[in-house]
Amino acid sequence: MSSHSDNDNPKPHVPTIDELNLAHVDTGLTKRATAKNVAMADIKDIDIRNWCVQWRSSLIKGERIPVVIDNVKVAEITKPMLKVTSSKIEDLYKGGQVELPKDTEKDGVVRLLEYLQYVARTTKKPVIMNRGMTTFEALSVCAAAALLGMDKYVNHIYKMCEYKLRADPPTYEDIDAITAFAKSHARLFKIVVNYLATLVWDDEIPDPEVFKAYLAENPTLDKAIIQANNAYTAKLRMEKDRAHQKEVEQNQAALAKEKEQQEKARWAEKNAKRARLEKSCREKLQGPLEKRQKFTPEERSHWITTRRVQPPNGC
Repeated sequence: MSSHSDNDNPKPHVPTIDELNLAHVDTGLTKRATAKNVAMADIKDIDIRNWCVQWRSSLIKGERIPVVIDNVKVAEITKPMLKVTSSKIEDLYKGGQVELPKDTEKDGVVRLLEYLQYVARTTKKPVIMNRGMTTFEALSVCAAAALLGMDKYVNHIYKMCEYKLRADPPTYEDIDAITAFAKSHARLFKIVVNYLATLVWDDEIPDPEVFKAYLAENPTLDKAIIQANNAYTAKLRMEKDRAHQKEVEQNQAALAKEKEQQEKARWAEKNAKRARLEKSCREKLQGPLEKRQKFTPEERSHWITTRRVQPPNGC
């Protein structure tokens, strides 16, 4: 029985920290793939969930960078992981740490980075982040991903939130969550505001007293609904003005057309009368002088007007 050397079955290449820091993209990596034969790419083209186990597991090694909110550390991420998952590293990585705005929701950041840790550590094909979250948890994760430039890892969650809003009436819990993230999720906030504004406009709020009390405690939402309905009122007024203006223009056009038709009819009648007078004058000029008939006053006037001379003798 023949033997095989180590060269016949080379060990899978595990990239070094320096190689991973170059942020290479997976192009269908095999166990023999190396950092040197993988093309350079933008972060937007990289999804570490598609990487082989060896590459993913290497991301949990290396310098650990603190993630801080308002100067308070809330989580950590390794430098290799940050470099291959964040499209905003240049804006966020300062002074050896990742700084996020002070109004960032901490739990969303923690949940997102824990998911990336799972992706790096699992020996199986990574699954997408669990959709079984409350609306607040889902939006906090999406807001964190937007701040960190890691949107691709939560896009399905954002889409789930939008689908839910469009498919079913939002609960007060949903409205609370979306109002809390009105700034970072302006699109979803607008969907909710327009939905509620329509109910208010049509006087179809199912619990008007409860809703009124709710708005009293949520001035941001109350103001947005008022602005939406004011804008709708202005739109209706503009449409009404446009319709009125169109009606005025149509009436003016109809009057102008009628006047034109009347003018054409008047000239047609006038020309027909001239033709009759001309024919009558010519007929009365036929034959010898003593048999000519006298012109009527209209015929005489027509003759003088058209010829600038008195009628012939006998007429």
